[in-house]
Amino acid sequence: MSQRQNKTMMLISNQNQILNKLLIASCLLSLCFPIAASAQNSITLSVSPTLFEMSAIPMQQWQSNVRVLNPNQFPITVYAEAVNFAPQGEGGTGKFIPIFETFTEGTTLAEWIEITQEPITVEPESSISVPFSVTVPDDASPGGHFAAILIGTQPPEQEEAVQIRTAQVVSSLFFVRIDGDVVEDGTIRSFRALDQFTDEPTSTFELRFENKGNVHLQPQGDIRIINMWGEERGVIPVNHETHFGNVLPDSVRRFSFSWEGERSFTDIGRFRAEATLAYGTDQRKFVTRSAVFWVIPVQEVILTLLGLYLIFWIVRRMIRAYIRRMLYLSGIDPDISRPGRLVSAQDETHPDDVRIATYKQVSAPIRSGYLDFITRIGKTHNSKEMLASVMKFVVVYRMFFASLLLLVVIIIGILWYLTEATVPERSYTVTIENDGTENTKLSSEDIIYDRLYEETDEVVNLREDIATSSSPTISIINVSGVPGAAAIVKRQLEERGYLVGSTDVDLSRESDSTVVVFSLPDQDTAVALSQLLDGALLSARAGSSTEEGVTVFVGGDNAF
Repeated sequence: MSQRQNKTMMLISNQNQILNKLLIASCLLSLCFPIAASAQNSITLSVSPTLFEMSAIPMQQWQSNVRVLNPNQFPITVYAEAVNFAPQGEGGTGKFIPIFETFTEGTTLAEWIEITQEPITVEPESSISVPFSVTVPDDASPGGHFAAILIGTQPPEQEEAVQIRTAQVVSSLFFVRIDGDVVEDGTIRSFRALDQFTDEPTSTFELRFENKGNVHLQPQGDIRIINMWGEERGVIPVNHETHFGNVLPDSVRRFSFSWEGERSFTDIGRFRAEATLAYGTDQRKFVTRSAVFWVIPVQEVILTLLGLYLIFWIVRRMIRAYIRRMLYLSGIDPDISRPGRLVSAQDETHPDDVRIATYKQVSAPIRSGYLDFITRIGKTHNSKEMLASVMKFVVVYRMFFASLLLLVVIIIGILWYLTEATVPERSYTVTIENDGTENTKLSSEDIIYDRLYEETDEVVNLREDIATSSSPTISIINVSGVPGAAAIVKRQLEERGYLVGSTDVDLSRESDSTVVVFSLPDQDTAVALSQLLDGALLSARAGSSTEEGVTVFVGGDNAF
């Protein structure tokens, strides 16, 4: 083995020791979420910011610092290390790769980062800024470069009872874009609904975005749920108001979303989900993809089919009765049938005679009934006799009136169905599944409020003033059945200086009355809210309740 090979093997061995020391090989961190460490010895450690994004040119130097936070009640000593970063799998996680200078020869981002190698002591419940610098070499290749600064604790010294404790590591990621021959190219690799057939308006979607370029991309857009009548039933935001959700070059990132719509019998049939994403910094590009799924409520469909069969059976009998009446008025007995002959009902003693029908029009039974009605009314002398005559007429022609009533019911049912199925908006909730952290749940009220917030500049200034408000936090839940009611109430309360927290929608209930639920310490605020909301009902929580703040259930009386 040559001297150069020995030197290389020793270097690799040293790097592996560092790797084991910092647990880099076993530390898989998300590309898109803040990171904090907590282990068996109850040491908590975090860094800020968790992501640096920058554009640079060759020979450029950039300086900044990473803040290490120690929320523990004792000091801790940490060590900093720069490593390279690469994607792993499609779940938004990555892996750390140590520096191998012999092979990389200064071409990786981690080699451009200079940070202290000395121990760093962070005092209890405090933080410290660790400076670093990034120097881009003159021969840096255009495109994306990715690295991380690892902040970790070394394993504690062994005590009398030998215990093996792991070091804790947190990271701050670096996404650097070097100007030059940059390629921004991405596509939706696949988009599908995991639930092709459901009996409720719910579905889970999987979207896989592929980055074919040489810089990281952050696809942004939305997924719109549309029913078979072309009406929108939900909007799922994709990477809105976030610096994360990036897709690194030559990799595929999987995004998962769940949607739950408001249950309605009219919202059945074929649904379409349309995903529209935009990406790119130099030039904004768009990609679209659609997926289809079906909402078939089995129980309701079976009952509907039985009802339609019953209606069909009744209509069939009514049509037969109408035809029998028409034949009878035409002088034909519908109960006597001979091949090739029609027997007169008015002269059954001469069955060989065939008489020409008196009425040839299909409307003959109606005309006959009208004449019968006029005749009956003409024979009456007072209102009592007229009422009795009308009642007898209805009984005699009950099949006709039953048919008329059934026709009216069918028309009303069709109009009701079309009206309900074509309602422009319905309430819904969406869940954005985040790998490695808590999922993000949004309601239609949150999304509608964000839309109002973007359209109104005044709310931005109001939010800054509200942040210092001493009033209790207010939660708003929409139970009116009207999408956006909670969002509008939230905006109105903020304009009056109230601190409003979350908004949500309860898909399982619908109420016409607004109710303000409060704890006794917040009684004054609840009374004021009741007055602002047109005398909303007040409901105090039980004395043993541990809930705090005020909850407003917005009913139909405050839906605009």
